[in-house]
Order: sequence, then C-alpha cells, then structure tokens
Amino acid sequence: MARYVPMELVNHFSGKVCEHSEFSFAKRGDTLYTMRRCNKRSTPVTEKERAIQAKFKAVSAATQARMKDPTKIAADQAAFKEQSKYKTFYRFVFNLEWEAYVAE
Repeated sequence: MARYVPMELVNHFSGKVCEHSEFSFAKRGDTLYTMRRCNKRSTPVTEKERAIQAKFKAVSAATQARMKDPTKIAADQAAFKEQSKYKTFYRFVFNLEWEAYVAE
C-alpha cells in the first residue's frame, strides 16, 4: 500500500472512488493509504476460506455483544490497561473472542 498526504481541501477519503474502480482509500490509525487491486482473483473461494469468513463474522458479532455487556466491560477494560500488545480496546476484546471461539 502506498501512503498519501491529503490536500488542504480534502482531509479524508474512504472507500472506493466509484463502484467500478479498483482504486480505494483507507485510514488505519493515523496513517492514510491508497490501494489498487492489481490481480483479480481467478479461483473460487475454498471451503477453508468460507470457514474462516464464518468464524470472523461470528467473532465480530460476539465482540460487539461483549462490548455492550455491562457485566464484562469493567473486567475487560482493566485487563486491557494491564497489557501492551493491543493498541485498541476493540482489538483486545476481538482477540479474546477469537481465542474462545468454538464452531457450532
């Protein structure tokens, strides 16, 4: 990914330029990126990839639910402050859910 510095008139871009474009913009933390898809996928999605996608979807939903649960939020925030591996609270909780995930 290439980095870019926004112009004075445009502070932030996000997403694709248009629905037909292979060029898009993103911001992760304080870093701004431009992206371009160079090689389109030529093979179908495998069952293993579908399983990973399903796990990610389930863990994302569980993370959102856990962050709204008042019984767990205080303990999670205390544990987050004690660690230094994860920079964001969401990523910390996501990792807890990822490790605890069991396929149904």
